[in-house]
Amino acid sequence: MKEAKAKAIRDEDKMYHMQLQEHLKVLDQKEKEKKDKLQAKVDQEKQQREMQLARINHSRRKEKRENEKQEAEFLKRINSEMEKERLTKEAK
Repeated sequence: MKEAKAKAIRDEDKMYHMQLQEHLKVLDQKEKEKKDKLQAKVDQEKQQREMQLARINHSRRKEKRENEKQEAEFLKRINSEMEKERLTKEAK
């Protein structure tokens, strides 16, 4: 009788430990999924920031090129006007 009771206690204890191990596995899996989901979100946000920064940099480079082009055209026009004035003065 005592052996049967002791065996029942051991079996119950064994089942408890098995259930506990399963529970811990499930918790670990959920924690891993949560961590993976968070990492995916962080990676996505990082990618979005990098894309936005690339667009901003592209826009700045384009604006800089346009400004340099306008400045070159302005200088060319000023030089042309100065040359016209010089020629006009020489002709007089």
